[in-house]
Amino acid sequence: MIFLYIFSFIFVFSAATKNVCQTDECKKLGDTMVSLMNDSISPCDDFYESVCAKTKLSYGSTLFEEMYNNIDQLEEIMKTFQPETSNQKVALVALQKCVNDTQGDPNTFMKEFWEDENNDLTTLIIELSKMNPESNGLFQFLMNVEEKDGIKRIKYFLDPVIVKVANSFVPWKLIAESVKFMNVTEFVYQLLPEGSRSYDAFDDSLVLAQDFNKIDEKITQLGDKKVREILRNQWLKELNKRYIEKHTLTACLQEHVRHAFPGTSATIFLNKTIFKPENVERAKTMFKSIQSEMSAIILENEWIDEEMKTKMIEKIDAVSVFMGIPSIHENQTALNTMYDRILNNSDINKLSYLEILRNLAKMNMEETFLRVSRGETVTFLDSPMIANANYFSFSHGITVGYFFLAYPFLDYNLPEWSILASYSFVVAHEVSHMFGPKDVLIGRDAHQNTIQLSENFQREYEKRKQCLIKQYSTFQYPGFDDYLNGENTVSENFADILASKVVHRLFRKHITTENNQESLPGLEKFTIEQQFFQRAAHVWCSNDADKETIDEYKNRVHSPNMFRVRGMTLNSPVFGEIFGCPVGSPMNPKDKCDTF
Repeated sequence: MIFLYIFSFIFVFSAATKNVCQTDECKKLGDTMVSLMNDSISPCDDFYESVCAKTKLSYGSTLFEEMYNNIDQLEEIMKTFQPETSNQKVALVALQKCVNDTQGDPNTFMKEFWEDENNDLTTLIIELSKMNPESNGLFQFLMNVEEKDGIKRIKYFLDPVIVKVANSFVPWKLIAESVKFMNVTEFVYQLLPEGSRSYDAFDDSLVLAQDFNKIDEKITQLGDKKVREILRNQWLKELNKRYIEKHTLTACLQEHVRHAFPGTSATIFLNKTIFKPENVERAKTMFKSIQSEMSAIILENEWIDEEMKTKMIEKIDAVSVFMGIPSIHENQTALNTMYDRILNNSDINKLSYLEILRNLAKMNMEETFLRVSRGETVTFLDSPMIANANYFSFSHGITVGYFFLAYPFLDYNLPEWSILASYSFVVAHEVSHMFGPKDVLIGRDAHQNTIQLSENFQREYEKRKQCLIKQYSTFQYPGFDDYLNGENTVSENFADILASKVVHRLFRKHITTENNQESLPGLEKFTIEQQFFQRAAHVWCSNDADKETIDEYKNRVHSPNMFRVRGMTLNSPVFGEIFGCPVGSPMNPKDKCDTF
């Protein structure tokens, strides 16, 4: 729509920014943003494309670009690194074995097992029953057959127990090809307290498991070698996410950073690069402002009764936050003690990579139970080098990895509005989860406290939830017949919408002085408020519109990045005004969805 573009351009140009940030970080971020933008696309027509159109010609996702830069730096460090502690030696030897040792490839076992006409799910069930004749150990299988669209889906449930784990499902490719159904259980390693075991609004089944540290022992007792190997490797691949397809240094290193040796890899990296511990305190200060703004939004909603407002604000105030680096990552003695257990009184050089992973998996499960026994239910799930943050409803806590406390997020060589649009959004998104469809019923103390919702609150909340489901379900993948599943993604979409409102309100409250009005280089023709929205969208620039990625998103709870940006933009009450978009234009529809 040419008219819209000209209108928007005139609006932008007339309010151009004069002050320009000249730090190296500003120049780097400005250059990156400009390189991805397409000025021929009106922000009123498609804001994501106007900001991210050239991403397909650049680096995958800007959210993870710096994360992979970190891993690239670590790769260079590890090529010449000389271990100084026992935990570093174990990690380095394991890394070398990952690159060189491809024995025990799970895909090989899986392929051989399922291509053998004598092996099927019944074989697995029979073998598994040998492991647990008294039904009091690890595996007790219950079967449920669901027929949908002419396809029989066989679900198996592990029961009973103490940890929530997630859906069992039939892989999409096996359904599409109408071949043998294979049960794949993707475990989620977040612990639930006893009082919350039955709670999960989205899983149509709960897969439960106990006694994780006895898994390997029980599998070893099986008679059938192929069944034994497929279970052991499926355990490693699905339960602990340690399996990689390409045993290159980069691929192995990514897994070491993310899953296998997060503590060691993080300390090696942070000791060899710039570490700013003062950013942790700055981050906590900004977190308090997010809490305050969230409370203010709750108080403004007339449809929420006073008692409910009080409970919601108490919940906001009570949330715990853990930012930066887990304490154990800074304690070499503790890391040595932990990772020495991987050796299990063996010589690290004599262990295969598969054996190292088995020992590592058992150690991690033991650590999980130890944390629970100590009441430490909130923990970092990944290395702080990884782009990840989490909200734990069962313990009412938030973790924010150190990655978000550095460039290009929380870096004070960038304008404050850029920090609000990126770092603060990440944190506000996690805070928003406490009132999302999955967690709104859980009180400030998830062990004992459940919030009783009034009929009026339930009615209004459900209306807003359904608005989001219906709206996002109309989002069609460009060039395909597929649409987004608004039901699966509603919790994450809810958190996006609420978080974007929180950080924009903070923007208007705090970005008022001339010192806070600095433009990024190359974006001077835009107002600071427009740059704020562009930076918020830029975080999500990625390539996720191919058929394979679309199929993957069908089972995900997060919307593709292009739809996350679209949803936040077209539901914003101020975006149309800021960019001069007429009511009824694609990014400024008359009917919008809201959360609070």
